Amino acid sequence: MNNTTERRKNWKYNYQWLLWWQITPYELENQVENYDSLDIFRSAKGISALFLLLSASLLAAFIIHYRYYPGLIAIIPYLILVVFIYKGKRWAMVLAMIIFTLDRAYNFIALDVGNVVSGIVNIVIWAIFMHYFWLAEEVEAERRKNIEEDVLPGE
Repeated sequence: MNNTTERRKNWKYNYQWLLWWQITPYELENQVENYDSLDIFRSAKGISALFLLLSASLLAAFIIHYRYYPGLIAIIPYLILVVFIYKGKRWAMVLAMIIFTLDRAYNFIALDVGNVVSGIVNIVIWAIFMHYFWLAEEVEAERRKNIEEDVLPGE
C-alpha cells in the first residue's frame, strides 16, 4: 500500500485541520527543509500571515460598513503581527494564537449566543487558523533547534 492510500485511511490525517495540535512529522520536516523555497501560499508562516491579513481585512470591511472609523485602530495590531509572523518571529505566532482565540471566544460567547451554526463555523475557523499558527511556531522552534545543534556540534 502506498503512502497516499495510508494517509487517506488515517483519520487523523483527514481531520488534522480540526485537530490543530496534530502535526505530521512529514509536514514539519517538509516545512523546515524547504523553508527558504516555499512561497507564501505553501509555507506555514506565509499561510498564517495571510489568514491574519484576511481577518484584519474582514474586520476593516465591517468597520467601514458600519462607519465606525475610529475602530480602524483595532486593525493595527493585526497588521504588525502579520509582518512579524512572516519574518518568522515565534512570539508573534504565540501572540496571534492568544489574540485570535480571545477574538473567537468573544464572538462565540457575546455575539453568537443561541446561533448553533454560527458557533460551529466559529470553532471550525478557529481550528483551521490555530493549525497554521501552531505549525508555523513549531517550524520556527525546529529551525532554532537545528541552528543550535549546528553551532554547538558534539556537545
